[in-house]
Amino acid sequence: MKTINVSPIIHRNKKRLQLLFDFDAGLIEKIKKLPDSKWSSTKKCWHIPYQENYLTDLQSKLGKEVQ
Repeated sequence: MKTINVSPIIHRNKKRLQLLFDFDAGLIEKIKKLPDSKWSSTKKCWHIPYQENYLTDLQSKLGKEVQ
């Protein structure tokens, strides 16, 4: 089971959620399908728009490995 660590960040003056995890091609494909998901070359991570209930939402979309 892969673990995804999620934390709020400010990227280009917008509040986003940083997704940190070891490389996993299957997981990356799932993340690419999330609305407005982006790869940051500067931060070397995937990020998505911030939302208050992100943990519940991400767990339903990506699985229980989201923390």
